[in-house]
Formats: sequence, structure tokens, C-alpha cells
Amino acid sequence: MADVTGHAMDAAIPVVMFSGILRKQMEFGGSMSTIFEGLNRSMCEVLDDRTFVCFMMGQVDLSTRTFSMSNGGRPYPYHFQVESGEMVELENGVYPLGVRPDTEYQVLETQLQSGDRIVFCSDGIIEAEDGEGNLFGFERTSETICHACKDGPYRQRRPSITFWMP
Repeated sequence: MADVTGHAMDAAIPVVMFSGILRKQMEFGGSMSTIFEGLNRSMCEVLDDRTFVCFMMGQVDLSTRTFSMSNGGRPYPYHFQVESGEMVELENGVYPLGVRPDTEYQVLETQLQSGDRIVFCSDGIIEAEDGEGNLFGFERTSETICHACKDGPYRQRRPSITFWMP
């Protein structure tokens, strides 16, 4: 999940550059932290001082039910734990890509149980305003996702690891 600062053409050109660099970095392979660090160095070289890329990547190992993720500036994803019915933010993140060339990106690993949910959110959801200018906010986002995971249509599926985005 990626987001570039700016709007319209100010964001379009960096998005195209990032997409190409990401594709090449993925071809080179390596660990998730190595991929992030390579992306970050490249973004520091090609972006101006006011432009950066918020980027998060996740991977699931189905054989071990392990979710691995690294985060550069995105809102933390939510982990709904079906066994306890609790929502946990997966707190892992540092600077967006293109801010500091020497940033080290850590990989967070989380064990998943059957029926757990990992939910990535755009900052657009959190920053959405109602007619009176009140932000939807982090707490309401978490509560809404938790409610949907407990009572929503996704709860009715056969036990498995599933992913969905609001």
C-alpha cells in the first residue's frame, strides 16, 4: 500500500517512478527490510525535499500462518484476533521513503490464528470529516473494523486466514 505526497501531476510523476523502482527492487529480491532500504535510497536520490512515499508491505506465510510486514509512514494496520475478539494495532513504522537515506526498516512478524483479520487503512478513512468537521479518527476506525470483524459477513465464512479492506 503506497501513498505519495501531493495531488494531481505533483504526485503522478513520483508514483510512476516509485512503481518502476519497486518493480525492479522486487526482481532483485532479498529480505523485506533490504527491499525497503533499497527503495528508500532510490527515493532519496530521485525525489525533491518536499516529496516522499508512505509505503507498507505485508506477506503471509500460509504454512506457518505468519504475517510479516514493514512500514514506512503508513497508518498502522489492524489485527483482529478472533480468539479474544480484540483489535490490536501492529505498531511498526518509521520515516516514509525518501526522507532519510540511512533509515533502517524493521520487519514485524505476527502469528495468525484461523479467522484472524489484518486490515490496512488509508489515512483518508481516519481523516474523513462529517458535516460538522469532526474527524472519523483512529478510535472510531478501530471500533468500526472490530465490529465488522465480529458481526459482519466475513465472520460467516469457513475458518481460514482472510484479508479484506474497508
